[in-house]
Amino acid sequence: MIDTDKYEGHTPAPWTILTIDTMRQYPDSPCLKLAQDAPLLLEEVKRLRHELLLILSDFQTRKTDMYEMRNRIETILKGVDEE
Repeated sequence: MIDTDKYEGHTPAPWTILTIDTMRQYPDSPCLKLAQDAPLLLEEVKRLRHELLLILSDFQTRKTDMYEMRNRIETILKGVDEE
């Protein structure tokens, strides 16, 4: 799991050229850490979206019931919390 605590205090979007210059001056800045981890964050969003779409598809085709759907979502969320 990505430690999102290290992004605490980052500058909210939209970033400007001044924000980018500041990131370069302070290598430990939350903004720089967030920018460096952007590809990892994007992959995690894609993975979670894919998992949710699979659950929804199974539910719509009646391959799963509400109880199983809930268990699968809880498993996904548990994995996110443990990583």
